[in-house]
Amino acid sequence: MAAAVSYYALFAIVPLLLLSVIISSWLYGNVYVVSSMDRWGSVLGTDMLLLLHTAVENLEVLAHGFVAPLLGVLFFSTMIIVFFNTFASGLHQIWGLPHHGFAGWVLKSYRSILFIGIFELYLICLLAVDWLVLNFIGSVPFLELFAFETVIFLGMTTILFSVAYKILPRTCPSLHSRIIGAFIASCLFLVAKWLVSAYIAFTPIPGLFGAAGLILALLIWVYVSTVIVYFGAAFAYVHNKGKLS
Repeated sequence: MAAAVSYYALFAIVPLLLLSVIISSWLYGNVYVVSSMDRWGSVLGTDMLLLLHTAVENLEVLAHGFVAPLLGVLFFSTMIIVFFNTFASGLHQIWGLPHHGFAGWVLKSYRSILFIGIFELYLICLLAVDWLVLNFIGSVPFLELFAFETVIFLGMTTILFSVAYKILPRTCPSLHSRIIGAFIASCLFLVAKWLVSAYIAFTPIPGLFGAAGLILALLIWVYVSTVIVYFGAAFAYVHNKGKLS
């Protein structure tokens, strides 16, 4: 299921990035939002950042027409929803929930739209923390600043994953189990971010395969991230069953 999520991510990540930039720019301004996301995306390397920049800019240019934006909004909105629906289907498989056909897909779509809004709120909060660090505590020693940012990231990501485990599937484990699973997933996500960054920096994939190599690197990152979040969900499920038995 993580492979299927990675496939749909190729179609969903650019419009989701554009949506995030547009919404966050209303509060913080476009320059600050783009520069902050560049820092966060540096884990994928400068070539990947350039590729995503170009894709987002091309999609934004299409928005100045009429027919293309109308069809594009419909297509990419559908792909974002399908992306989260596919992720939710993976949670259903992990937790042994039955498939409910088209009606279940419609309900998953509604929950996916709701979660997209929560995800945008998560990004807005991360940007607020980033702004606080840059403007008020930038003079703090590096190790203390690193520890502060790490704790904030782990806390906010734990909340995001726990909310995802609650909203996206039909039923879910208890709050306590979800928080434990989400915290484990957040810790693994942080470690994976460093490892993937090192992997991309020291392997010749982008150099050997050009743009295709960049897509491969993005697929690796999405796949690893998805597996980690699913692992947290599985841990939450097992922990909840242990409590009930």
